[in-house]
Amino acid sequence: MRYLLDAFAIGALRRGRSVEQFLGPTGSPDRPGVRWVEVRPASGRYEVFLHAAQDVGHPGFIDLVEFPPLDLDDEEEEFGRLVTTVDDPLTALGRVSEVL
Repeated sequence: MRYLLDAFAIGALRRGRSVEQFLGPTGSPDRPGVRWVEVRPASGRYEVFLHAAQDVGHPGFIDLVEFPPLDLDDEEEEFGRLVTTVDDPLTALGRVSEVL
């Protein structure tokens, strides 16, 4: 994670909390979007997800998880592409760097 010390991110993950990192714009001028990566604990392991959503935000609406998926075929309520699943939080954070 770029803006969160590894120790704090690992502590959050070990407490069962996910951590996220905003990656910036994606998509095209006709269909602008935003990307972010998430690490979440799952049954004693850690999953790394890459999310891409349509950029439908405005000053009063900036909650990324409420934005619709950039890929219209992805109708899941919890969308995102699973990048990897690993056994420890430090390795999961290392995989985030590979996504960046």
